Amino acid sequence: LADALRKRADEVLDRYREDDAEEVVARSEDLFEELSKGVEEGKVDPVRAGRIRRAFDAMVSLIVAELPGPTPEEGGGGPGSGGPGGGPPPHAEADGRGED
Repeated sequence: LADALRKRADEVLDRYREDDAEEVVARSEDLFEELSKGVEEGKVDPVRAGRIRRAFDAMVSLIVAELPGPTPEEGGGGPGSGGPGGGPPPHAEADGRGED
């Protein structure tokens, strides 16, 4: 599981290097799915999984905020915006804790 999570994290960083905010979010969601699968299979303690998710959420939010996003003419809210009004990226949780 650790190797799978590391691979997903590497994919996120690769997309960051390519300035692809949409793929950063997509790859991070893949990592979260892998982490959830590990919890379901008993390979990861749910508390630790929550900590990992919150830390990774924070990192992805910072990455996405740094990357160029669609211009307002393209329907975006500017760099790193989560949509037309800006705000957190689509994967961010409403309570900020990254828990479901």
